[in-house]
Amino acid sequence: MKHLTNTFRSRWSRYLTLLALLGSLGWMPLAQAQSLVLSNLWSAAAGTESYPFLKNDHSSRGLAYNPVTDHILVPSRTGTPAIHILDSTTGAVLGTLPYDAGIITGGNFAVNMIGITDDGVIYVGNLTTDTTGANGPFRLYRWADESAQPELVYSGDPSNGETEANARRFGDSLALRGTGTGTQILLGTFLPNAAVLTTTDGTNFTATSIQTDMAAQDGRWGLV
Repeated sequence: MKHLTNTFRSRWSRYLTLLALLGSLGWMPLAQAQSLVLSNLWSAAAGTESYPFLKNDHSSRGLAYNPVTDHILVPSRTGTPAIHILDSTTGAVLGTLPYDAGIITGGNFAVNMIGITDDGVIYVGNLTTDTTGANGPFRLYRWADESAQPELVYSGDPSNGETEANARRFGDSLALRGTGTGTQILLGTFLPNAAVLTTTDGTNFTATSIQTDMAAQDGRWGLV
């Protein structure tokens, strides 16, 4: 596996995980499911000396895999807010992304969820319980790569004026697809509505509100 490209290895790992999950749900023959063996490479236990930024609380809620560097990135608000870089093979802590507190500001949580494109561009959002309230707006930050400085690429109300406050809660979930000008970032809320951020230049985003048939909070707990 060491000789496979980072991108292929990432996709193969996701494929194996999906097959194992489908097998556990009875969506494939049991013999096929039992032939899959997943092994644990390493563990990051909360509260240990090796991972001081991981605590048994809500200070770290998201992580993402960078297929370009073979790293795992973990936003954390424990101590000084940062996005930590881990080696995906060994779990070793390699450092943090450049962080500018003059740019990364506001929100109930300054950094929360993270997504990384196939070409290694990193996006991190804050969390706000009300985009038009004291802890608003929702803000999205972009790193061109792991050594680049962060830049603010969206700041506003992705609901585009929803009257219900819970419909203006953003940052609990974030999913992305595409690269460059084709990058799309999906955001869930407390209520069934959602929003998608799109860009025409790869660095500045606009929001479109979406009404869905999800149950309340479904989009808040996870999007793919």
